[in-house]
Amino acid sequence: VLYSLFCALEATERSVLEPFGLILCLPPWFRTVEVWLDVFVKNAWIHSYVPSVHNTPSRVLLEGVVDEKTCNLLVRLAESYPNTTGTAVDECMRGGIGPHAPTLQAKHRPVYSFTDLTDGISDEEADVIYSVENQIHHIVQETLGIQNVSLYSASLVTRFRNQYYRALLQKMGQKEQVGDDEQLEDTPFLELRCPQVMRAWGLCRRWFQFILWLDNLFSGGIGLHADSHSFRKHSYFGDRHAPQNFEYFERTHTALLYLDNSERLESYSGGEYLFVDGMHGDRAHIGEVRYQEEREKFFSSFSDLLFGRVKVIPKCGSLLIYTGDERNIHGVRPIQGEGHRHSLALWYTHVPHINPSLKDAKGISLQLLARQREMTRCTERRPEGAPDCEHVVFELQTEVS
Repeated sequence: VLYSLFCALEATERSVLEPFGLILCLPPWFRTVEVWLDVFVKNAWIHSYVPSVHNTPSRVLLEGVVDEKTCNLLVRLAESYPNTTGTAVDECMRGGIGPHAPTLQAKHRPVYSFTDLTDGISDEEADVIYSVENQIHHIVQETLGIQNVSLYSASLVTRFRNQYYRALLQKMGQKEQVGDDEQLEDTPFLELRCPQVMRAWGLCRRWFQFILWLDNLFSGGIGLHADSHSFRKHSYFGDRHAPQNFEYFERTHTALLYLDNSERLESYSGGEYLFVDGMHGDRAHIGEVRYQEEREKFFSSFSDLLFGRVKVIPKCGSLLIYTGDERNIHGVRPIQGEGHRHSLALWYTHVPHINPSLKDAKGISLQLLARQREMTRCTERRPEGAPDCEHVVFELQTEVS
């Protein structure tokens, strides 16, 4: 019923939202029902993730995996990585990239390859990172009950409030008079115009501030998705269809280690992972075998999207592990405030998890392609002796012998 209502509201966009948005001079994307739904999904009516209730065979939250000293070291390495946000803001001002570009609200320090671990990182620091990665790899296999999982990618991630919007707000604060402006300067994509009624009351500055705040609620963070499967609302909720993503099919499992202590958590709000939980009956708690046999029966419902979302508080030492398929539709809430959110993000490849019947445009099996790429990563990029590559090295040695 709720999904049918959503579809009915979409049919009224031209007659209702379009004229409403034009009158209020809203950016074009705010003239669609889906965008307003996304604002709600990211920012309202979200429950807290309770491990004793929400841990399932496909998703687990563990606490106290590393100590605060380790968290602080990883945060320092994340922050010391060169920041290109200033360049991105300038490019956005010139119209080179849009105001929702990921580089405006996050930076990633790769810590995957041998080269990554020697680029501006001391031997002692590299040992800590390598040790934490190996520890998490062991936990992933032990917790999810799978073997032969290799690391696909690893990054120290720093997330912050949209720096383009911050620059615009600072510019407004420096201008003597914004209230008389019909259009805010340097906004080639946002099309920020002041409605006539706001100009009449001299409230253009307040209006622009409100629009930037509202747009950050929509574009900040990361929208709903699955790491290795495609997610489109109509396909997922209407057709029960979420096929393996041909670009990211190798990201079968994910682990996220949070790094912020209580002091850092007070410097910002938001930034939490949120999941469309689907906690009805035994849907989230079924075993892997039954899930693979009857997976269409265990999709989340549209009511789960509205009322069944849970968020994970990003505190130091907490480790979130989940599968990249349609059981874990998730997003990231927008950052508010001046602080930065820090995490160590690791993506894994478990070849048996990839559908063996799927092929790429050249007719090559995705499972075979994943195995070939796994061998290349382990022999050319990962540090020698990495535990996540032991099964690959063993296979190569067996073939040679």
